[in-house]
Amino acid sequence: MGIDVNIYVHEKDLVNLLKKTFDFTFLLEHSMMRYASFLNVFGLDQDKYPEGIDSEKLFAEIAKLNSPVKNRETWVRLFESYDLLFVPETVTPKDDNYIEIYSFYATLISYAEEHLKELLDKYTEFMGAVGELNEAEVIRNARTTGK
Repeated sequence: MGIDVNIYVHEKDLVNLLKKTFDFTFLLEHSMMRYASFLNVFGLDQDKYPEGIDSEKLFAEIAKLNSPVKNRETWVRLFESYDLLFVPETVTPKDDNYIEIYSFYATLISYAEEHLKELLDKYTEFMGAVGELNEAEVIRNARTTGK
């Protein structure tokens, strides 16, 4: 058995991360691997970062790396866009303002299961509002273009 990587996002970046579904699912997917394997993607050794590494340091490390990294452009964008921590599952960040993304995802699923009716009502309300906006836009376009 090995030690998995836990990926944390600072709470100030959490909503932005959730709004960018690809970013969130990309990180979620990569949180399901061993810590040593994760570091190896970037040519790093676990002995150098036994307590984890933040996105700023990973950005600097990937900039120095001459060998190819799968999804390099995505990683660079993520490191630039979010305050992230990548730590072994045995380490807890000292700053309580970081949210572990897999646990947050599990919390969202649990919340959705418990509040499905309320969420569906919000969804229906939102889709109705979007429909009204689209209808208003069609009417406005018809008035201005004559179509």
